[in-house]
Amino acid sequence: MSLTLSRPTLADCAMICADLHIASWNSAYRGILADTWLDEEMPENRRQHWRAALVSDQPRHVILANINGVPAGFLCLAPKMEPEWGGYIDNLHVRPDVKGQGIGRRLMAECAKDWLARGETQPLHLGVFANNAPARAFYERIGGKLVAEWDEDFYGNPAKAVRYQWQDVHALSASCDVASVSP
Repeated sequence: MSLTLSRPTLADCAMICADLHIASWNSAYRGILADTWLDEEMPENRRQHWRAALVSDQPRHVILANINGVPAGFLCLAPKMEPEWGGYIDNLHVRPDVKGQGIGRRLMAECAKDWLARGETQPLHLGVFANNAPARAFYERIGGKLVAEWDEDFYGNPAKAVRYQWQDVHALSASCDVASVSP
C-alpha cells in the first residue's frame, strides 16, 4: 500500500470530500441516524455542505489521503469554529473498505503537525455522535480526552454527541511516522 497525503485544490475538494463523507456516513451512522435520512437526504446534504463550506469566509484546511493514487480519506480543520475549545477538526473520514490501516492516525498526526507549524498553542478538538463506538475508541487510542456531552438535533435526527480534545498536540503530532505531504 502506498499512502500519500496531499492538499487538494478547492476545485477537486468539494467532490472528493462529499464522496468520502457520504461513504463514511453510510457505513458509520446506520442505527445512529435514520436510514431514510441517510438514504434519501444525506447525499445531497453533504454535497451542498462541501460546495458551501469550501467557499465560505470560514477558513478550512483539508488534508487528503490517497492509497495508490485513489482518495481514501480526508481531514478538514476549521480553525476558527468553536475557538473556545481550540482548533476544530470539522471532519475526519476514511473510506469504509480501508479503515484500520492507519489512515485516520496519519491524518490526525499531520493535522497536529500543521497546527503546531502555524505557531498555534491551543488544543485540537472534534465532536462525534456518542453512539459511534468505533470512532470514540479510535479517538481515545490516539490520546483524545472526553471533555463535553450534549444533545444534538442533526437535521431532525436526535442524537447525543460528545467532544474529544487533545491538549498535548505535540504528542498527537508524533503519534505515527507521517509521510511527507505534497504541495
